[in-house]
Amino acid sequence: MNEYLIDDISKLSIYQKENNIEEYNEFVKKTALSNISNKYFARPWENHIEIVYWQGFLDVLFSRGIDNIQNVKNDLLEWLDDPCRLGFAEVCDFIVQNKNQFMPLLKRKIIHEFYNKEFQYVIYLVLVYNKCSNLPKDIDSIVNKLDEFDIEGINEDIAIHAYKFVFMCLEFNWEEELPLLADDCNEVQKFVIERFAKSDLPNDFFVQQFDLPAKKPFCEKKYWRSFAKILTSRKLENTPEIYKKLLIWLQDINWPGSDIIFNFVVENINDFSYSIKETLLEALYNNDDVWIISILTAVYKNKGLTNKEINGQLEKVQKLLINENNFENLIKLFDDILD
Repeated sequence: MNEYLIDDISKLSIYQKENNIEEYNEFVKKTALSNISNKYFARPWENHIEIVYWQGFLDVLFSRGIDNIQNVKNDLLEWLDDPCRLGFAEVCDFIVQNKNQFMPLLKRKIIHEFYNKEFQYVIYLVLVYNKCSNLPKDIDSIVNKLDEFDIEGINEDIAIHAYKFVFMCLEFNWEEELPLLADDCNEVQKFVIERFAKSDLPNDFFVQQFDLPAKKPFCEKKYWRSFAKILTSRKLENTPEIYKKLLIWLQDINWPGSDIIFNFVVENINDFSYSIKETLLEALYNNDDVWIISILTAVYKNKGLTNKEINGQLEKVQKLLINENNFENLIKLFDDILD
């Protein structure tokens, strides 16, 4: 089937188009009427076709008309993952001209690639979507920076507007969006964190890593820093059931997010007062000196002590912790510190 094209493929090169446009157009029409599949023309990179023929392949597809190339609409969207790809601008124009055929597909593609973390690709897709769509006013105000379709002009500001647009398209689904909370994500993460923070998920959802036995994916530390940001961005007043679990974060200062929780405890020490006393006793019974020191450091910080003064106070505590007979003295000391 492909011998027809292979024998005369030079007639579809960009050089032929530049030198003899009439002969080139005639060959495009002739090839469009052949029985060569749409797939062959839609993904030339998969067939190792030289790039000088790609424009000709697109011309063949476009001359067949949108109704006759329904089976390769998804393939055409693949051309948009690289603005330097020959034919990128032509595919963009074709999609805009046939926007009614491509709009639902574009939206699904944007969501799919977003979850795959192909964020640069998402920006290009959103730019095309914006050219196709009569956006509602509430969305239009968000994507006003995308009005001029200029790939060379993409910057962080445009990217942020693109991501905001994407999130307005997406219904919240924690299982699909959880991977975007991992520490290897880029600036998209702050939008995901905001969505989780505003969701109906209970606070306990973000401290499941401390429940035993810990279950996946919550025990995976790559999510913990984002969990800490989500919790501290919520209003946690009058939620004593969560305070004690937050203090577990201070058991190990190397755990992702422990610095965020530490600062949150310092700033909201009154809310944590009862839970701190309970947790100090638990740590004392379990001989967890590191946990005790971490919690007391937060308490002293809240009192406005300097680092030198805090270190002096902690040295006294550490001397008492060395001797098991100081149990009652330590409990009294904790009471004094918390008063």
